[in-house]
Amino acid sequence: MKRTLKFSGLAFLTVIILWACAGESPKQVAEKFLTAVSVGDFEAAKKWATKESHTALDMAAANDKDHIAEPHKIQIGEETISENKATVVYKDNDDEKVLKLSKEDGKWKAAFSKSDLDGGAATNAEKFLNAFAHGDMNGAKKYATRDAQASLDMMAGTFEAKKAKPDKIEMGDIKYEGDRASVFYHENGVLKTLDMVKEDGKWKAAWTKTSTTKLDTDELEEEVIEAMDGEAEE
Repeated sequence: MKRTLKFSGLAFLTVIILWACAGESPKQVAEKFLTAVSVGDFEAAKKWATKESHTALDMAAANDKDHIAEPHKIQIGEETISENKATVVYKDNDDEKVLKLSKEDGKWKAAFSKSDLDGGAATNAEKFLNAFAHGDMNGAKKYATRDAQASLDMMAGTFEAKKAKPDKIEMGDIKYEGDRASVFYHENGVLKTLDMVKEDGKWKAAWTKTSTTKLDTDELEEEVIEAMDGEAEE
């Protein structure tokens, strides 16, 4: 009996040690990171972020004003894990967003980047394009300007065709010009751009039937170099 209890105690201790070594889940890390960011405490947020994320957090701290005046309301959603990468869906003042995380020194850390500072331009562009590519008109309209929504309404036939054969979308770089941005992407291997604009304080796709521009390789290379040069200057 004593031997059984001894082994049971040892097994229990092993489970506790393994649980402690496992560390916090992506969802737990995301909550702590986003809570710190929501109140403008970017130094505290660094504890839960990758080393590469620190530069972007410093930039956010230098430009941040609204969090100090009114902290954002954060609601944590579901997590998705794929080996050493993870994503956590969350709401920032009812605006749905996605936080990327990665394993660093065996622990989950928030992979915060410059694109996360835009309030969702890159994220909303990707959601719009993926919804469009799969024929989800209502999903695309959610991330489109009011003018773009009217244009989308006139393309019911196109959306039905895309449901049967979705386009393949691969996201590229993004170039900012104040409250406007150009998003580079591949659609079925073809290089294109999508214009994004601020509407009611949120990034929306300024899409029309002829607004997505096909670029040849030289044009895209020139645009991407300009975008990278602009980031370097900042």
